[in-house]
This record gives sequence, C-alpha cells and structure tokens, in this order.
Amino acid sequence: MYLKGIDGNPVFFDKKKGWTSNATPSIAKIGGAMMRTKQGKKILSRMMKTDYPITLLIDRTSTSNRMGGITAGETYSDYTFDDNAKAQDFKEVVIVIYEKVIKDNMQNEEFYRDSSFSTSDIIGTVAAHEGEHGTNKKANSGFVSEEEAETKALNSEKKAIDDLKKTK
Repeated sequence: MYLKGIDGNPVFFDKKKGWTSNATPSIAKIGGAMMRTKQGKKILSRMMKTDYPITLLIDRTSTSNRMGGITAGETYSDYTFDDNAKAQDFKEVVIVIYEKVIKDNMQNEEFYRDSSFSTSDIIGTVAAHEGEHGTNKKANSGFVSEEEAETKALNSEKKAIDDLKKTK
C-alpha cells in the first residue's frame, strides 16, 4: 500500500519536488539514504508499492533494541493468518533504525570495517536489509526459518554496500 506518513496516508517521492508534505523526518532520512544505492532504491520502491502500510522510524538514542540486544535495525511484522494460524501475508510492518547503535558500533562490524561510509550511508544499507525483511516473504521469519530470512536480508545489505563502494 505505502510508506505511512504522519497523517496515516501514503507518502510519495518526486525527483523534482522531493517527498510529499506528510513524510516523516524518519522517512526523509531513511529514504534519502536508501536512494544512494541501486539496491536501496529497489527496496524503497518495493516498500512504496506494498499493499500494506510500512512505517519507518529512526531511534536516535537507544543503545539496544527492545530485547536488550545490539542491532542496527529491526523489522516488526504483523500478519494475516489462515484458519490454521499460519501466516499468509503481511498486514503491517514497522522498521526501526537505531542511529546511535550505528554511530557507536557499526565501524567495528565486518561489512563496514575500514570503510569510509558515513552514518547516513550505513542507515541506507541497514534499511535495505530491514526493508528486505519487510517486503519479501522469503526474507521474513514469519514465513521462513530465521536463518533463511537473515541470509536473504544480509544479501540485500551486501548488495547495497557493494553499490556504495562503487561510489567511494
């Protein structure tokens, strides 16, 4: 359906006009970072064309996720279920990017070590990872194993990283 704006309505992006006025600051920041790479653009486009709402949030202060773990981003998915309580489709997705975790820790991560990537660059690659979870059933643990989901999402993030390396 859409990236969910401040008013609950879809947010759009135009190359000349930019984001629509209902875009949250998080959408503008994350979306702008994603647009720096071919993979990021692909995932962002997918997010904007879903038939369910996706909320993008930046948490600027947390040093860990809700479970106490250190992670750069998380995807929370709500699903529709069949009569046997098996997930059938996405109902709604919320993606959270932890900016302080990225600033404090990501330069030590294998993918980012010794890179000249900015915090914004890494926000874009992490968002490509989380966006894969939020738009692809084959990359979401509600539909496939955690290992399979994470492998697909990591591949998306790696593609975004490779795209960035071509520009640095």
